[in-house]
Amino acid sequence: MQHALKTIVFTVVLGLAPAGIPPAQAFFTPHPLQSYDEGLKQLNAYHGDVQALREAQKIFTHIIEKHPDSPFGYLGMSQLKVIEAYRYGERYNIKMITDEAMPMALKAMRTGPTLDMVHFNYDRFEKIYKDNDENQDYVRRLLFLFPERAETYITLGNYLSDQGDFDKALEYYKISLRFAATDDLKLKAIQRIARVYSHELYDPKSAVEYYETALEINQNLPAVWEALGEVYLQLQSYDLSIQNFQKAYKVFKTPQLQSLISQAKSLLYEQSGDLDLAISVITAVLGDNSQNTSLHRQLGNLYYKKNDFRNAYHHFQKVINAGAGDADAFYFAGRSAHSLGEDEQAKDYYSKYLHMKSEGEEAEWIRENIPDLSHR
Repeated sequence: MQHALKTIVFTVVLGLAPAGIPPAQAFFTPHPLQSYDEGLKQLNAYHGDVQALREAQKIFTHIIEKHPDSPFGYLGMSQLKVIEAYRYGERYNIKMITDEAMPMALKAMRTGPTLDMVHFNYDRFEKIYKDNDENQDYVRRLLFLFPERAETYITLGNYLSDQGDFDKALEYYKISLRFAATDDLKLKAIQRIARVYSHELYDPKSAVEYYETALEINQNLPAVWEALGEVYLQLQSYDLSIQNFQKAYKVFKTPQLQSLISQAKSLLYEQSGDLDLAISVITAVLGDNSQNTSLHRQLGNLYYKKNDFRNAYHHFQKVINAGAGDADAFYFAGRSAHSLGEDEQAKDYYSKYLHMKSEGEEAEWIRENIPDLSHR
């Protein structure tokens, strides 16, 4: 299919050059379909790494901005939102499908009603909604037929978690513990409760409580050690974070864990006031993790604290260019650029920050110190 897409691209680019545009310029101006194909490659490369989704989003957003009457930006964004709605690889989040993916699919239909790929994309939503109805019926039947099984309430919790109803999901996960007859079932429920607290409700203290309970049942759980390391990062208990990451690394020697250990060590050194050592720890692992926005963000913060605005600016730009959608990166890139005398660039970053966050101490600082943005 991609070979066919490329054939169409060159036909369109060469055959539909707008009047008045020199042929060479028209040839080197990417047609929306060509850009869509590049975004599609990013989606096809997605295997859990959000970086691929961010790159695809940048491409599709650019198509929509530059070619609002073309279906390809909306089509790509619809496909992207469908992937994002498949939260944990179990069920689609129907609210995200309805609020984010479906509207883009409809815009693609309105702007490209004769394209088969647009119709094929739109038709898949019928199956998504049908599957959701079947999932709802399934969990209702489970509750009716097996009201005293832990698996029933874990399944209910999973469904509600996929739909973004995390408080209700917690309620069912906790009910499942009353009926859990085996340690495996208890561990499954406990770890899901802890994950909801840490990743969705941002209650790391409650997450620690449940992860520790899991380790009381089974002391050898590398996935729990890794999860605890992340939760202790949230709590700024960096020594405990390092201990848990290192335990997990002895079993899972992954680049991600190595990076997390370095981040935790760097934060510990920063906490003790040794900024140079904090920077050196991150720099040592950056070579193999050059696309890791968390590392660039941390280095940007460290250099900013040292008043090394040139290096801080460099790393905040890395975060921004990765399409991470990080408001703080725009703010500190603006502050760094401002300190370097690059006022117009700083103003652009400040404006984008205010678009993302209009309230708070940083927003007030911008309005008070940047006259052109005082009324934003």
